[in-house]
Amino acid sequence: MEGVLSLGVFGLPRRRLEAVRTGAFELLDMSPDEAAAVPVAAFLLGWDGQAPAAARRVRGAGYDGPLIAALDGRDVDAIAAALAHGCDDAQAFPLHPRELAARIAAIRRRAAPPLRTRVCCGRLEIGRDGSDPLVDGKPLKVSPNCAKVLGIVAAARHPVPLPRIALALYGDDPPPSKTVNTYLCMLRSIMAAATGEDGWLALHDGGYVLHRPVG
Repeated sequence: MEGVLSLGVFGLPRRRLEAVRTGAFELLDMSPDEAAAVPVAAFLLGWDGQAPAAARRVRGAGYDGPLIAALDGRDVDAIAAALAHGCDDAQAFPLHPRELAARIAAIRRRAAPPLRTRVCCGRLEIGRDGSDPLVDGKPLKVSPNCAKVLGIVAAARHPVPLPRIALALYGDDPPPSKTVNTYLCMLRSIMAAATGEDGWLALHDGGYVLHRPVG
């Protein structure tokens, strides 16, 4: 149907979706592991005690679109937890359809790739494709695959699970995970030596981030 947005839904009671149902939305029941299987405008995740793990599964499945935690009421602790575990927004439902559509559009605008093709993180600058890594403006000597790993993680909005790094490097026939782990270990040592800082390629919330301060 023209003008109708498809929403993936998991763990959200139907009574809290009535307002959305009457708006311009198509609701699709999906498990977190299916989040990337069908194109949807956003994924709504009912927020409860199991939701942090579900949010990690959504991102681990390769879904990088708007992920919105649907709360039973306004709870500061729940909002903070949802945002910390990879959600882009956290709102009490029922939510007016126009507000939901506006929030989805705002998330997509924020996520739009910037015009610049290089990423800066502290003293590191690197192309989003892993090209020309620099530390303090000087070339960083790493293997092509290590540079690609740096670029993959640097360009991501959320922690990148190990399988996604392997898929981006090798396509549908990746080597054992220990091969990618070897690159990550090498990069941690190289980056620590080059910058004098620890915390590079850190494991956080089920995936890898470019840099997470230690301490």
